[in-house]
Order: sequence, then structure tokens, then C-alpha cells
Amino acid sequence: MITLQFLILVGLTSFLVAYLLTPLVRRLAPALGMLDVPNHRKIHQFPVPRGGGIAIFLGFHLSLVILYYWPLPHLKGYLNGIWWWHFFLLSFWLVLLGVVDDILNLRARTKLAGQTLVAVGAFLSGMHVGGLMGIKLHFIPDLILTVFWFLAIINAFNLIDGMDGLASGLAIIGGLGLAGTLFIEHLNRDLIIVMALVGACLGFLRYNFHPATIFLGDSGSMFLGFALGAIALSTGAKDTAITTLIVPALAVGVPLFDTSLAIWRRIARKFAGVRLSERSGESGIMDADAEHLHHRLLNHGRSHQRVAVILYVAALILVTIGLMSLLWQSSAIGIYTLAFVAGTYVVVRHIAHAELWASTAALLDGLTRPSRKAIMMVIRVPLDLLLAGLTLLITRLVLSQGGLYLDDSYRAFTQFIIWIAIPFLSLTLFRIYDRAWSMATLLDFFMLGVSTVSGVLVAVGLTLLITGLTFMEVLPEAVLYAGLLAAVWIFSRALPNLLQDAVAVLQRWHGLHELGSRKIILVGAGPQCVSILGHESFLPAATRPANSVVGLVDVDPTLLNRYIHGHRVIGLISHLEALIPAYGIHELVITRPLPVEVECEVVRAARVTGVKLYRWQTSFQEVIPVDPAP
Repeated sequence: MITLQFLILVGLTSFLVAYLLTPLVRRLAPALGMLDVPNHRKIHQFPVPRGGGIAIFLGFHLSLVILYYWPLPHLKGYLNGIWWWHFFLLSFWLVLLGVVDDILNLRARTKLAGQTLVAVGAFLSGMHVGGLMGIKLHFIPDLILTVFWFLAIINAFNLIDGMDGLASGLAIIGGLGLAGTLFIEHLNRDLIIVMALVGACLGFLRYNFHPATIFLGDSGSMFLGFALGAIALSTGAKDTAITTLIVPALAVGVPLFDTSLAIWRRIARKFAGVRLSERSGESGIMDADAEHLHHRLLNHGRSHQRVAVILYVAALILVTIGLMSLLWQSSAIGIYTLAFVAGTYVVVRHIAHAELWASTAALLDGLTRPSRKAIMMVIRVPLDLLLAGLTLLITRLVLSQGGLYLDDSYRAFTQFIIWIAIPFLSLTLFRIYDRAWSMATLLDFFMLGVSTVSGVLVAVGLTLLITGLTFMEVLPEAVLYAGLLAAVWIFSRALPNLLQDAVAVLQRWHGLHELGSRKIILVGAGPQCVSILGHESFLPAATRPANSVVGLVDVDPTLLNRYIHGHRVIGLISHLEALIPAYGIHELVITRPLPVEVECEVVRAARVTGVKLYRWQTSFQEVIPVDPAP
């Protein structure tokens, strides 16, 4: 039997451990490079140590070890010793990721990848949704929803950790909300873990409340989000329909609401081509800005303490709503309806003008004047998905006797989605959509092939995991599908360039036979002449000069009579005086820097034959800054 005195003892132990360890972490953090330096989007004015999450992590886990010894045999509820061991390993790696980020400032995508791996590990360890509103979830929907849940909670606390005491205080309120849920559901044994988390946060909050002497850092904010998300999904409370996600989501409602607004704001402004913050200058959806709820409240002249109290009260109200819905389940719909109406009033009254209206205006502006990248994304993403689906259908038609045709239509459909969605997600992780394919190099196409094959390999792994098929049964389809899909995606991106090259060849061929066109020779067969060929070929028809490139000349005799960029090297530079009258040349264009004696030879040939001589500039030219006039 878990008594109230025992729960207080657990919380007090974790409180004391975190309280005593935090000053030690505060002294060591600067030596490890964990120092939060002020900048344009930070609130604090002086460098502050970060990494306080280490103290919370140690306070939480050490208190359990001190109370229960190894391997926590007294934990008899859902959150038993086995659960604690799995949680310890996963949270350790997440805190380690946060510590590395606190030191090195990792890219947002790198952190997201690490968080995703931890979320998948939690799912495989039994921390998953399982069912929603009385419906048992199959493997893939359960995995997707679980990973989404963890990423949402982790990043919600990570994003809102921008003010003294805010994230740790909201974690305490969220933990108390989960404790109330477990108490109402008569899951008293699971309260031990929650009280250990609340106690550790209280011990750290002593040093983190304004004016803070240490910050959580990403190690702490991500740990708090993961802990609350894991506890919510691991307890018996998740077996009831109403507490599956709603009550835990309300317990961390303020960070989730702030994150939802941030995602909406950044997507809208990204699509419109507007910088996320005039002060920060950042433009990525995952980049930080200074426009979160606490920033907006501070900008209205409120003090740090008052802003923290306002958000604490908002979190308490949400937790109270969730607990009321548990106590009076027959009236839960009415409670949520009233809360929704009240929340809508607050949003429209205080947030809509500053956030929603401005973001919507930016989004509409982007729709009326979309950037080239936005247009290409709208076209490219559906096209890639369509091509992947058609390629998979063709693959299965070719291999109609084996592979992934199953009697279970649900499993077959699930596999079909996996083999399309995973390679597509691989394109985003490899940043394929950030490349300018009109100017792609061989390396760009190589990376596209690598990302495609990597996505198919991951899809194969998931297929083997959920179907029970052997590797040899899946291998023929995987090899054929990966090869075809890589070829299709590469060809679809190379096709516009191929068409442009074909149009250019036709234009040049037509120019050579067009009566009265001006014929030119390019002096220099290096790669620089590509720029002039593109310039001449793709100007609007009304302004395109009537020039025809007859051929190229160079100083290298090994290039003679070879084709470079679709044009033949018709001679050497020393042959110019003979070539000009022979081909009826009107102009010479020097495409690259030449040795002085060689350039003098070109000038002499132009003077003797009376043709015009031009220079195509493709080199760096220094720009000397000029001070503005006073």
C-alpha cells in the first residue's frame, strides 16, 4: 500500500538531490562550454550557465535508486522496475543529446532525428498509445501516433523554455495533473514516479526562477517533455477512452498551444517568403524566434514573475478542466464545450490580432505572390508521391508471383503506404527539396539516389518487422523498386534540363541556317563558355540576338575537332585569321582569361579581319565598399 507519507518522502528525496546537485552543475557548466550567451532573441542580459536538466535527471533517478535499491522491486504498478530501466536508458540518451546541443548548438534537424530515435525506442519498449477512443490501433498507426506524441511534447517544452522558471514550473503543474489523473483512476503505485519528477523540478526551480542563475538547457527541457509523455502513455490511465490523450495533453496544454502557434506562424511566413522575425532574421520552420507567448506578454510591459504566474494559472486551469472531466465523466462533453468557448474567446480577444490575423495575411500574400520555391514544392511533392505509387504498382505487376501480395488487405495496404511514405520522408531528411535542380550537379543526383535507396531499406526493415516475411521474400521487390524509383525520380528532375538543352540545340541549329544571322566564334573551350551559351539561348525571343555560335577555338591542340557543350572546336587560336573569313564570322567572344601573349594574338586577328571583339566576364571582381554620405 502506497501511503501519502511515502509519496511525500519520495518527492522530498528527489527535491533534496536536485537541490544539492544544481549548484554543482552550475559551477561545472561554464567549463564544459554550456553557457547561454545573450543575443537578439534572448531575454537575459548576462551569460547564464545551462545544463540544469542534468540535475533534474540525476535527482529523479537517484532518488528512486536510493529509495528502492536495485532493481526497484517495490515498483509494482504499470511503472515498475522494468519500465524504469527502459525509461532510464532512453532518457539518458535524450539528455546526452541535449548536453551535446547545449555545448555545440546542433542543427534543428539533427535534434529532431535524435528525438525520433528515442521516440521509436520508447514505442518498442511498450510506451505507446495502443488504443484511441476504444479502438485498438494497429502497428503502423500506433507507431506514427506515438512518435508524433513524443515529438510534440518534447519540442513543446523545448520551445517554451525561453524564460526563467517557465518550463520547469509548467512541468510541475503537468506532473501534478498526471498525479491527479492516476489518483482518480486508483493507480496509486504509479504515483511514485510522478512525485519523483515533481520533487526534482521543485528542487531545480529554486535556482531557475527569476532571476535565474542556471537554465534547463535542451538537456532539461527535452527530458521533462519526454518524462511527462512517457508517464502518460505507460500508465493504466491510457486504457480509458477519455484519458488516452486528452487529459495528458491538457496537463501540458500551455507548451502545446504555444508550439502550435509557432508552427502555424512559421509555416505561414515561410510560405510567404517572410522572415520569421525581424530581429532574428531566421527563416526556417524549426528555427528559433522571439515571438512565443512569454515574449509577447513581456513585450506588453509585464514583469518576468507576472508572466510566469499568468502562464502557471493558465496551465492550472487546463489541468483542472481535465480532472473535472474525469470526476464527472457523464458531463465531460459539456465541460469541454464550455472550456472550448472560453478558450476561443481568449484566443480571439488577446491572440488573434497579433498572431492569427498576421499569419493568415502573410499566408494569403504568399498565395497571391508565391515564391518559385513554394510553387515547385506544391508541384514536386505530389508528383514524387504519384511517381512512387506508380513505380510500386509497376514493380508488383512485374513480380506478380511473390513479394508483398498478402491475403490480409489491411497489411497489404499498410505495406503499400510504407513503401511510398518512407522513401518520401527520406528525401526530406536528405534535404533533396532544398536543392536547385535547374543547376544540379552530379553530386545532387547521387544524393537523390542514396536517399531513395536508404528510404527503401528502412521500408524493408519495417515490412519485415510487421509482416513476418523473410528477407529473401522481400529482396527481389526491394531491389527492383529501389532501382526503378531512383531512376524515375532522377529522370523527373533531369527532364527540364534535358528539354532546355534540346531547345538550345534546335535554336543553335536554326540560327546556323537562318539567313542574315551574325556568326560568332567563342575563344576558349573551357566550362566558362556554358554561361554565354545559356545566356544567348534562353533570352526571350523578342530580345534574343540573332547570333549563331559557329564553333570554338582554344590553345589546346588535343581538343581540335572535338565537341564541347554541343559545339565543335574548329581550330586553334593561332588559326583565327584564316577561320574568320572562311566561316564568315562577324564577332569573337573571349570566354575566359587568357595569357597576355595569347590575348594579343586574338586582338591582332580581330583587327586584321575587322570583326568585333567582346569579352565575357565570368571571374570574381572585388567590390570596394563606399561609406555613405553623411
